[in-house]
Amino acid sequence: MTRILVTGAAGNVGRTVTSLLADNPDVRVRALVRDAIASASSLPPTAELAVGDFTNPDSLDAALDGVDAVYLACGNVVGQVDHECTVIGRAAAAGVRRLVKLSARGAEIGSPVAFWHWHALIEAHLTASGIPSVVLRPTSS
Repeated sequence: MTRILVTGAAGNVGRTVTSLLADNPDVRVRALVRDAIASASSLPPTAELAVGDFTNPDSLDAALDGVDAVYLACGNVVGQVDHECTVIGRAAAAGVRRLVKLSARGAEIGSPVAFWHWHALIEAHLTASGIPSVVLRPTSS
């Protein structure tokens, strides 16, 4: 059985990913949340809640313990590069076998759009980490 950690599990995309993974009988999903009480009602009852924060490496290590894969999502906030790169580094140290990163359509280093630049920096860090990965760059139509 595969155990997958979903970061940003209480967010719009994270809740959907967590629910879809929880429907798969071959997957055990662990949801990284800041507040278990507030998040419990919006996540599947089979999801294991891991209370933690991107700024608390010890909580990330606990959430990553025994995890095979990570779905990495974080809001576009000023600390996003540090937050996601910390997760990537901790995931590599924990022996995570695959990481899926939610990025942005226009991700490019040097982009005038700050969060596109941030996503590109994170993608470069992910590539350098050596973790087999998939980068999702969603678009709208």
